[in-house]
Amino acid sequence: FFFSSRRRHTRQRSVSWARRCVQETVTLLRKLDLGIFTCEKTIIQELAPMIAGLPNITYLGLDNMAIDMEGAKALASAMSKAKFLTGLSLQGIRLGSLGAKVVAPAFKELKYLSELNLGSCDLGSEGSVAIFSAMQGLKLLTILNLRYNNMGTEGAKALALALKEFTVLTNISVDWNDLKSEGCHLYTSDAADERSSVDLGGRRIIKKK
Repeated sequence: FFFSSRRRHTRQRSVSWARRCVQETVTLLRKLDLGIFTCEKTIIQELAPMIAGLPNITYLGLDNMAIDMEGAKALASAMSKAKFLTGLSLQGIRLGSLGAKVVAPAFKELKYLSELNLGSCDLGSEGSVAIFSAMQGLKLLTILNLRYNNMGTEGAKALALALKEFTVLTNISVDWNDLKSEGCHLYTSDAADERSSVDLGGRRIIKKK
């Protein structure tokens, strides 16, 4: 079952609309895509309890939603309960370093996650370290987008450690992260030997046969 919203709504109407749709389909819902759902920062707080109550959800898309610290806490709570997620897209949610630290522990619960989009989340160095450290248990991850997060060298080091655990990862995008030469060096390490595709900003490295 697929449910998607790509329209603009006022805050009250959008929350009411989403609540009604979710309640009516709660037992069937597998994929929930609320990307570009442009509303006030409290929208995630109000949707989180409903998301947490979806027993069969395997994909969650919340691209470009506004968020504050309370929203980050609500998002973390919802993620930790959605244990069967195989796909998660938070692209454009400006978590920042503080928000990333709040959300990070929830990734430890997503054991079945295979596709993760954290592009343009403004993670910064400290936020990247927190999230990558928590992600090390995601053994089934195959696709990872980390573009535009300004992770810096420390974030790259944390990612390098996580890459050693991502044994089935085939596609990772890390362009526009201020990696410089030291950060980019991690992609020549043994941890990256089996990667099929690595995007370093317009230059795509393909696995040697």
